[in-house]
Amino acid sequence: MTQSPGLNPLLLLGVALNAALGVMASVTSDSSVFALILGPLVAVCVAGLVLISAGKAKAGAITVMVGSFGFVPLGLIAVLGARKVLDELEAQRFKARRARAR
Repeated sequence: MTQSPGLNPLLLLGVALNAALGVMASVTSDSSVFALILGPLVAVCVAGLVLISAGKAKAGAITVMVGSFGFVPLGLIAVLGARKVLDELEAQRFKARRARAR
């Protein structure tokens, strides 16, 4: 059995930037609307990181993508990192299928 893809630097950087933007927006804003919107999105991104770390790479990557779309354009960094996790997962599955076919 192959190992599940892990966290990559692009993904970690993207989620960290999302969290920093969420904190900055909620602290500097006069309205709490930013905190009500961006806070749960940051939590979704962090939950995706936890899922990837727990071995649920596909579910975690999709969760990070969903949470990052609220931070466009900065959130695209995390989306690209999550896409890289999905690409690694697909490459591992392809290698396994190829090995079984031989």
